[in-house]
Amino acid sequence: MSKTSEILVINTSKPANAKIIRHIKPVTSSVVIGTNVVSDIISDFTSFFGGRSNTYQNKLSNIYETAIEELKIKTHDIGGNCIVGLKIDIDEITGGRKTMFMITAIGTASKIKLNDNQKKYNATTSKSSVTISDLEIQIKRSELIRKANENDLTVNNELWKFAIEHRVYELFDCLYSKYISNKYEYQNSNSNFDVYVSNLDSDFVKSVIYRKLTRKTEEADGLISIIKKNHLFDFKRVSDLLNSSISEVKQAGLNISMLDKHEYKVTDIECFKKLNDLIDQNFPVIVKYSTKNLSFSSKKIKFWICSKCGKENNIETSPRNCYNCRTDIYGLRLPHGNTSVIESKMEIKKKIDSLKKSLINKVEELCSINFESY
Repeated sequence: MSKTSEILVINTSKPANAKIIRHIKPVTSSVVIGTNVVSDIISDFTSFFGGRSNTYQNKLSNIYETAIEELKIKTHDIGGNCIVGLKIDIDEITGGRKTMFMITAIGTASKIKLNDNQKKYNATTSKSSVTISDLEIQIKRSELIRKANENDLTVNNELWKFAIEHRVYELFDCLYSKYISNKYEYQNSNSNFDVYVSNLDSDFVKSVIYRKLTRKTEEADGLISIIKKNHLFDFKRVSDLLNSSISEVKQAGLNISMLDKHEYKVTDIECFKKLNDLIDQNFPVIVKYSTKNLSFSSKKIKFWICSKCGKENNIETSPRNCYNCRTDIYGLRLPHGNTSVIESKMEIKKKIDSLKKSLINKVEELCSINFESY
């Protein structure tokens, strides 16, 4: 999306030539314009003799366009490139021989992805000519990239606006560094970075973020936060993290296994099962289990020996974590906020069960629709 004028506005729930990636949130706009006495007289005169009032029509047209433009601006500011389900309500407010018109526009700001044919069409038309505006944008883009490479880039509101509006992929590393280091020049830099990321192609962001996770484990919390906010869970990339020989990278894979994608498919059930098996494979239970008699009793208890401190743990009172050093049965002593193997496996099981139920409901709905059609 290069400018607000390119934001698609439709009154239906789905665009014809694109796929909705996600609905962001509802956006509304209300515009009120008053009419003067002369306009009122002309309108009354026209209404009395019949016909149409051009004055009223022009005013309605103007505030209609203003309301739509406000919706586009609001949608652009939160990272959307489409408004679906547009509804318009027009009210006339009168009193004391004064008349005002109010138009209220409401729609859902959404993020869409053009299909291949539309992309080819856009690419073809964009190459057919270059305007002065296009040239100025390209010059500014090149200048910002040069400054970023020379570590001389000033991050301010103007830069954020340009980077978001024109999707400047080349600034990602520089803006990410500002985001991850918490050295912001403005308080809203966090939200600006979130909008910037949401406006980029998700595959590009995934490739960069997951690659950084394999190398910069000290930045894992910030990187995982980006994945969480933008629903960038990816089976293949999470699997690669879990298969790493670096314990911190494997832990990052566990943390991400709890997160979500934008949408799920039937094949994801099998993917989740494979992910669960992979966790079992890379995080085996390493403690030894044994039994012994209680003192002065014939009753036996089952216990396990901590791999870290060697203490015995009663399975009934300490089933997974050592009472002495808090190391778990997988040999992990998790810092605050990290996901345990058990938590990950439980979440995966919940998703598998929920997906199965959702699919069964969808099948029943389809069968019901087909039956009723006969």
